[in-house]
Amino acid sequence: MGSTLTVDNIVGATTAANVKFPAGACVQFKTANAVGTQTITSSTYVSLTGLSIAFAPKFSTSYLYIIYNSHIYLPQSGGAWRGAEIRVYKDGSAIGNAGNYGLAANTADANDRSMDYIAKDTVHVPGSTASATYDIRGALVQSGISAVWNHSTYGGGGRLTIMEIAQ
Repeated sequence: MGSTLTVDNIVGATTAANVKFPAGACVQFKTANAVGTQTITSSTYVSLTGLSIAFAPKFSTSYLYIIYNSHIYLPQSGGAWRGAEIRVYKDGSAIGNAGNYGLAANTADANDRSMDYIAKDTVHVPGSTASATYDIRGALVQSGISAVWNHSTYGGGGRLTIMEIAQ
């Protein structure tokens, strides 16, 4: 059974339409899982299927704590450095740092391969309460023919999580 709270007057920073959260409180939480296997052959960042969230912050001054990860498999390729990387985008613009190598391996022959999870996080101040689309993208960052993201046989999918933290 539900309860009803009736108040004649609220005094202070909190109003009936806008509850004031203490600094550090989690205001909202959203998460998304990768969908299916994806092979990328480009050094241009490509959206990873399923790793996208439409997010409207409650407060423009909040911190958005964004956590993202993906499983990456680097197939056989002899005698070369090969690497793959992920980064986070907001409405098509990169907001997270990408490294020069990401997940990388120097393979000696055609039987060598590498796979692992790559996990990152970043803090972003949205600057407005307008809804924006946050997505994770992957790319090859070192020579190679391709890399495979989130293959269920090799380790499973990635995840994107956004937590709005009151300031």
